[in-house]
Amino acid sequence: MSDKTPERPIALFPASEILPLTTRGVGRQKFTVKGKTYEVNMHSSRFVCFRKNPQCVVCGIEGTVMGLVFGGNSRPHFNLYATDPEGKLVLMTKDHIIPSSKGGMNRPRNYQTMCADCNCRKSNISFTIDELRTLKELSSTIDTARQRIKRIRAEAETREAGAP
Repeated sequence: MSDKTPERPIALFPASEILPLTTRGVGRQKFTVKGKTYEVNMHSSRFVCFRKNPQCVVCGIEGTVMGLVFGGNSRPHFNLYATDPEGKLVLMTKDHIIPSSKGGMNRPRNYQTMCADCNCRKSNISFTIDELRTLKELSSTIDTARQRIKRIRAEAETREAGAP
């Protein structure tokens, strides 16, 4: 995982309006946001993957919005995002089924869509989808246990502070 600050979209568009524009031969398209025009490359292997399936193959969250991102050293580009139950944007990624570090090819048949959380959990290991789902469930259980421990500690500390 990178230490750099995640890129924040400067504008959001429905994925259903942007993904059809991402076919081979389209080249660059201009998008105007708040009076400023951005020229965006509309062909990327990520888009091929996202057109094929905008849902995370592990948790099922679906990318429904395209965020126009520009900042730092990057050129203006689109990222696909899902929205979690709390309304936060979740970055969708193109994952290599067989990791490129293990000889996996940069070909559409070796790509699958994953949310950033599930992709980070997978890392460069060739887990099955069922194994990844189990890891996600276990992580969720651990997170719930940590929250419960934190709450019990806070209650005990509050009780202790009020004791004579």
